[in-house]
Amino acid sequence: MPERTKRRLTAVLVADLVGFSHLVEVDEEGTLRNLRTLRNEVIDPSIDVFGGRVANTAGDSLLLEFPSVVDAVRCWSSMLNDIANRNQELAQDQRILFRAGINIGGCRC
Repeated sequence: MPERTKRRLTAVLVADLVGFSHLVEVDEEGTLRNLRTLRNEVIDPSIDVFGGRVANTAGDSLLLEFPSVVDAVRCWSSMLNDIANRNQELAQDQRILFRAGINIGGCRC
């Protein structure tokens, strides 16, 4: 009899920085510095707090996995609030904004 693969429910959050090419065109060093600071001080700590993990990154995008959709939504909400507060200190053309989607489904792990 074939071995059964365990299945589990997971929530996947995909986020992309809005207008990344334009931000880099205007101020490459500043944009990359701001993004790195957000990752270190806001994004990565929030992912840890809500039990998520970074599954993949590609420049200005993130692929995150969470044990539940509730954790994913709470994490994203927390990050958005922190990012909005930090953006208030920046000029309009330097603000970092993200768009995201969350999907829930099963995986064979």
